This record gives sequence, C-alpha cells and structure tokens, in this order.
Amino acid sequence: MTAEVTLPVTNKTEERLIDINEVQRMTGFGTSFLYKAMKENRFPKPLKFHTSSRWVYSQVQGWIEKQIEKAGQK
Repeated sequence: MTAEVTLPVTNKTEERLIDINEVQRMTGFGTSFLYKAMKENRFPKPLKFHTSSRWVYSQVQGWIEKQIEKAGQK
C-alpha cells in the first residue's frame, strides 16, 4: 500500500510526498542504489516522520529530468 500526502502549493499545482516504493517505481533503481546516492548527495533526501521516510515528488521528478538532460549532453 502506497501512502501519499497531498499538500497545496501556491502556484496551484499539487505537491505530494511519496514513499520508497514510489521512488523505486519512478526511478527504476533499488534501495541500495538510492541510499548510496543520498549518502553521496547525488539524490534528494527524504523527509522524516517518526519512523517513516517520504520524498517530495517534485524533487524526485526534478532529479530524473536532470539525469535525462545529462545523458543527452554526452
């Protein structure tokens, strides 16, 4: 079960928090890669809520877009 929280954003778009399963689905990477990339400051870090971690959707989507741009510049 994927838990999501929708937050209002002033520019009238919806921002949401996503769990690790959604991050993996979006990126195609496993937890080992993602946590190593976070440790090396190469991937957005999650927000912590007691024992839960949630990522900001737009930060993950922005990281994906940046990787696509980088790949196109080579």
